[in-house]
Amino acid sequence: MKQIPITGGAVVLCDDEDYAKLIRFRWRRTYFKNKHTQYAMAYVRNEGKYSGCVYMHRLLTDAGKGQQVDHIDGNGLNNQKANLRLCSQSQNNVNGRKRAGSSSQHKGVTWRKDTGKWQAQAWANGKRYSLGCYQSEERAALAYNRFMVDQFGEFVRQNDVPDDLPPEPPALKYRGNYTSQYRGVCLVHGKWHAQAHEQGRVIHLGFYDSEVLAAQAYNEHERMYRHDKAILNSL
Repeated sequence: MKQIPITGGAVVLCDDEDYAKLIRFRWRRTYFKNKHTQYAMAYVRNEGKYSGCVYMHRLLTDAGKGQQVDHIDGNGLNNQKANLRLCSQSQNNVNGRKRAGSSSQHKGVTWRKDTGKWQAQAWANGKRYSLGCYQSEERAALAYNRFMVDQFGEFVRQNDVPDDLPPEPPALKYRGNYTSQYRGVCLVHGKWHAQAHEQGRVIHLGFYDSEVLAAQAYNEHERMYRHDKAILNSL
């Protein structure tokens, strides 16, 4: 392995057999598109006149028009051939970093305030795919991993989560309630909402910070309204 200095005090890694070919150029450090990854670029002159520029990774792989070059480890300054592979634009994209400012530490995962769960989603073939909502952030990250590997194989930069996570317990559902384990309780905009039904009408029993408090409010209403026929939450 050899190191080639570039502007800004950085160095580029390359294979020994490529050193003589590359050292003839004056390489500059540059950023491309996402502004996160650094690359080595050189201006090319023909008979003393500027005729374009070349990226080191494209020069080493002889990438043609329409072909992309993927750095397997995500380091644009590691131009050892074992770290470079030709790919499509879609394959290159899925080896990118997590989007800055995301609500999750994992790619393809966002926090949903309206459900109180982690949602997994992904882009493939120009479409956005919803991969479900999960109580666990890691389960959502695993759902993203499995879907993307199925679509793009080895090119995917996967989330760092175990592949053998236990399945989540199924949520109990009652009259359209998909967000709580208790009867008469659902999550609305980050608050636990208690409600009951009387003669075809929905009775709103209030919003609570705690799921258990909402379930208690439901139990109290049912005791007063249905007496010994009430079906209560087990608390």
